[in-house]
Amino acid sequence: MISFRSYKKFIQSKSYNITGLELNFQNNKIGDQIVKECTTALINYKELQILEIDLSTNQITQDGVSHLCQFLEQNKKLQKFSLNLWGNQVNEKSLQELFSCVFSYTNLNSLKICVNAQSINDETTDGNFQYKFVTNVNLKVLTFQFEGSTFFDKFYSDFGIGLQQFPNLTSLNLNLDNNKTVGKNLKALGEGISSLKSLIQLKLNLNYNNLTDLEFSDLISGISKCKNIQILDLIANKNNLNGETFFIFEDLFKDCQEISSLNLQLRYNIISEENAPKLASALEISKNLKSLGLNLDGNYIQIAGYSSIVTSLINCSGIRYLKFSALDNNVRIEFEKKQSQKMLRKIKQLVSF
Repeated sequence: MISFRSYKKFIQSKSYNITGLELNFQNNKIGDQIVKECTTALINYKELQILEIDLSTNQITQDGVSHLCQFLEQNKKLQKFSLNLWGNQVNEKSLQELFSCVFSYTNLNSLKICVNAQSINDETTDGNFQYKFVTNVNLKVLTFQFEGSTFFDKFYSDFGIGLQQFPNLTSLNLNLDNNKTVGKNLKALGEGISSLKSLIQLKLNLNYNNLTDLEFSDLISGISKCKNIQILDLIANKNNLNGETFFIFEDLFKDCQEISSLNLQLRYNIISEENAPKLASALEISKNLKSLGLNLDGNYIQIAGYSSIVTSLINCSGIRYLKFSALDNNVRIEFEKKQSQKMLRKIKQLVSF
C-alpha cells in the first residue's frame, strides 16, 4: 500500500505494479482538471485492487465526478474502493452517475462513499432516474456517509431494493444524518436490510431527521429479520420519537438472539414516561447482550420510567460493559459498569421510590 498526499508527486510516480494505493488530497484546492490528470495517471495502475481516495474540501463539480467514473469503468479489478467527496460542489446528477458506476462492479468486497451534496440547482436532473444495482456476491462491507441534502431522497427508496443484490454483506454502515425526508423511506430501507441474512454488524446514524415512531418501528422490524446480527448501533438523536412503538424492540431481541453489543442513542427526542417501560421490558429479553450503551438525555422520562429501565439493566446479568446516561431531565443519572453489579444497584436505590 503506497500513500500520496501530493497530487503532483502522484502524477509523476511510475509505481504502476502496486496493488494498493491511497490518495489523500483533502483541502488542496483541487478542481476538475486536476482530477482528470489524476484519473489519467490511475489508468496505468493495471494491478490495482485497493484504492482509497480522499478529495474532501476541494472544488470538484460534476465534471470531476465524471472523470472518476470514466476511470472506474476501465478498471474492474478493484476489490476495495473508498471515495470521500465531502465538501465539494457535486450535484444530484453527479451522484446518479457515481452510484450507477460503483454498483455495476461485481468484484468489490468493500465499498465506502462519503458525500454531503451542496445545494446547487440542477435543472438537467432526470426526476424519473432509477438507480440500478447489479448482483454482487463478493461485497462484504458497505459504508455510506450522506449528510444534509435532499438529493438522496430518490436514492433511499431504490437503495432499499438494491440491498437485496448484496446477499453476502456482513457489515453495513449508513450515516444518514440531517436528511429530513429519510423517514418516509425507512420502511423500504428496513425491507432491504431484512434480506441480508449474513449481516453481522449494522450501524445506522439517523440524527436530525424528524423521524416518527411508526417510521422508526418499520426500520426495526426489518432489522429483526437479520438473525445473525451481533453488533448493532442505532443512533437517532434529536428526532420526534416518543416511544409509542418501542415494543418493537422485544421482537428485535427475540428474533436476533446473537446480538452481543448494542449502542442505542436516543438523546433529545420526546420519549414519554409511560413508554419508557416498553424499552425496559425489551432489554430484559436480550439474553446474550454483553455490551450496552444507552443514552436517553433530554427526554420526558421521570423517576418511575427510569426506575423501570435501571431495574431491567440489573436483570441483564450477562452485561459486562454498560454506559447509561439520562441527563437534562428532572433526574440526572450517568454511570458506567464494566464488571461489578454493585454500582448499578446503588443507582437503582437513587431512582426508586
